[in-house]
Amino acid sequence: ISIKTTPTKLSYYVGENIISNGLALNAYYTDSSIEEITGGYTLSPTTLSNAGTQKVTVTYQGKTATFNVTVTALQISSISIKTTPTKTTYFVGENLDTTGLVLNVKYSDGATKQITTGYTVSPTKLQTVGTQKITVTYQGKTTSFNVTVKNNDIKSISVKTNPTKTTYFVGDDLDTNGLVLTATYSDNSTKQITTGYTVSPTKLQT
Repeated sequence: ISIKTTPTKLSYYVGENIISNGLALNAYYTDSSIEEITGGYTLSPTTLSNAGTQKVTVTYQGKTATFNVTVTALQISSISIKTTPTKTTYFVGENLDTTGLVLNVKYSDGATKQITTGYTVSPTKLQTVGTQKITVTYQGKTTSFNVTVKNNDIKSISVKTNPTKTTYFVGDDLDTNGLVLTATYSDNSTKQITTGYTVSPTKLQT
C-alpha cells in the first residue's frame, strides 16, 4: 500500500487526536491491479503527544505506509478573570484572600480551561486605602481585578481592667497605673491599650 492522498489536516497541537478525513490509500494486488482505499485502515499513533514532525503509520490488511504531521506545543495565549474572589473589600493591613478566584486560560488552539490553582497574586498584603489593583500571573501571562481597601478605624473602646487605685481623697491626682482598655476596630478585631489615651478629670475635687 502507499499514500495516495494525505489527510486534509496535517498540523496539530500536542494532545490532539489524528483526523483521517481526506486520507486515501493505493492498495497494490498480486494481479497488478490497484484499488483506492478510503476506509478500513488503522492509524498509529492516534493521539499526538510530542511536538515536532511526527510519523503516522497507516495499516491496512497487514501492510503499512506512513505520512508525516507537524505537532506544535500548546501555548497559553491569554488569561482573564472568570470569577473574582469572594472577598473584595478589606481593611488596611489585611492579607489578600483569593478564595473563589477562577481564571479563564485561553490556549493557542482556541481552547479554554478554568484554573483555580497555580497562579500568583501581587500584592498579597493590602496597605493602601482606596481601590487597589491585584495582578494575577499564570505561566507568564497576567490579568487583574480590583479590591476596595478601607481604613481600619477604632469604632469603640471599653475598660478591660480598672486602675489599681480607685479610692482617693479630695484634691488627689488621678493615678491611671494598671488601666487597660480594649479597642475594637472596624474589622471587629480588638487590641489592648495601655498608653496613648487621655483621662478627665485628672484632679479629683468632688
